[in-house]
Amino acid sequence: MRSLCCLFFTSVKRLAFIHLWSGKVGDVTTVESAWYDYAFKYTDASFVYEKSKSGKLYNCFTKKKPELNYMSYAKRKLQKA
Repeated sequence: MRSLCCLFFTSVKRLAFIHLWSGKVGDVTTVESAWYDYAFKYTDASFVYEKSKSGKLYNCFTKKKPELNYMSYAKRKLQKA
């Protein structure tokens, strides 16, 4: 029964994720492709965060890219959930 509940919760999170992004993000496949290239190029790549809680610095993909502001916001929300 517990696994069924977790599966339902995961589905609800996915629906919330799709709802957050609908109509507010451009071409996701282009951004995804650019992200994979960026992650391959830099060893400490992060999609959202510039610095961890422990102070480790990351190469942030969305930094200085205003067209990805909403995507960065939504990703942070999902990572905290």
